[in-house]
Amino acid sequence: MWRNFVAAPHANGRNGQSDGKPSREHLLLSGTSQSLIYTGVLVSVGYYFDKGRSIATGIVVNGCGVAMLALPSIMHQCVSSFGIHGTFRLIGAAFFQCAVFGALMRPNNVEMTEKMDNKTKNTKELYDNQCVRLGKSVRNSLSTLGSVEFFLFCLSTFCWNVSFNISYLYFPKYFKNNGVSKLDVSYLISATGIGNICGRYLIGLAASDREIDSRLLFFGQFSLIGIFTLFLPFLKRFTIQFVYMTAFGLYTGGVWILQTVILVELISLSNLASGFGIAMLCGGFGQLAVPLLAEILENDNHDNVPDIDLPKVFAVSGKHKCFE
Repeated sequence: MWRNFVAAPHANGRNGQSDGKPSREHLLLSGTSQSLIYTGVLVSVGYYFDKGRSIATGIVVNGCGVAMLALPSIMHQCVSSFGIHGTFRLIGAAFFQCAVFGALMRPNNVEMTEKMDNKTKNTKELYDNQCVRLGKSVRNSLSTLGSVEFFLFCLSTFCWNVSFNISYLYFPKYFKNNGVSKLDVSYLISATGIGNICGRYLIGLAASDREIDSRLLFFGQFSLIGIFTLFLPFLKRFTIQFVYMTAFGLYTGGVWILQTVILVELISLSNLASGFGIAMLCGGFGQLAVPLLAEILENDNHDNVPDIDLPKVFAVSGKHKCFE
């Protein structure tokens, strides 16, 4: 049902905008609904594919990499042909397809077994205090999700969202300040899509190998891209920058695959939905921290116009990635 919520604000883009600017309610509803869709999709894949879970997740999220390559030109053409309001309606219609495909997902055996157990327990304990049984369920979940390993994983998710979003936010500005043309900047950003497509499939294959530790793979890819990001201010040639952006997409694209696999290892499949939701909550806090970091890193240039110290931005981003 939440898939309909994300389509509604986009389909009613004119109602959610005043003077061409989206309202706060429109932005809040869109962001919340999209997060629910991402969570639902990845949890569903985690439930349905017991064998080859990482490969299945890699194939599913590969669509994001394809979209990063294809959608910029498509959206530009839509805005030119239908205007901004017509484009929002088209986006809303596309999001409604999530509801169609979501309705085709039948209940998983784990969910059905748990539902039948709860129904049997409710029949036997018909007159028990409902609040007491709810409290027991909450305590059992907290005891499972309260491990040190899960806490560190949530902290890692927070750091990843900080580093990824602050990097992606200032990539175009950084490259423009270093003399890269707008056309070449678009090529550099598209390079992350190429890396995402390759990385998500390759990481899925690697994580499916029992001899490869998924947590070690998670640590290794962020350590490498963190070190590369620390040295980004010294990369001046376009070819090297293109290679870096491809590597950035390659190593950051696999995080969605490894998150599901690692969570199943840490908290078991039965607690996947709750654990993934908490991890995404920590990731949301990381995204909220990005504007605060941007404000801290803000400097005044000679024209008294606020600007961002970009080397510090990527130093912070790289350190967060290494810290993960």
